[in-house]
Amino acid sequence: MIVALLTGAADVSGVASVASLAAVGFSLDPPWPRMVAVVGAYVVTLFTSGLVVKAALRWTKHDAPMSDEKTARSGLLIGKCENILVVTLVFLEAFTAMALIFTAKSLVRREQVDDAEYLLGGTLVNVTWSLLVALAARWVVLHVV
Repeated sequence: MIVALLTGAADVSGVASVASLAAVGFSLDPPWPRMVAVVGAYVVTLFTSGLVVKAALRWTKHDAPMSDEKTARSGLLIGKCENILVVTLVFLEAFTAMALIFTAKSLVRREQVDDAEYLLGGTLVNVTWSLLVALAARWVVLHVV
């Protein structure tokens, strides 16, 4: 599906010639603008999500729970993986699969959480930010480029 978004192809399986590629909607235009939009979604999400989450939690005047560096670093890693998964699932149009991210995260870290509101707030802001960036990039790929 991502390849189809990048190239403009509808379905290219089993297609043998350029004429038949054009018949199924394959565009011979360069895919660079679409690729820039897709890669841009990942870059923007990965490099700005931490700032957005920190700003949102600071706005609520909610202090970070006391944690060791290992816990903080694992939270950062989990958040970045969450960003990648959300952007990928948006481009794959697997919106219901995003519920698995939230469910898995809440189940795995339930015993570790000192402050559930902090974790829930950070997760919701992070997923919302990733979703907004990915949907905007998907719209650009489908309608502008």
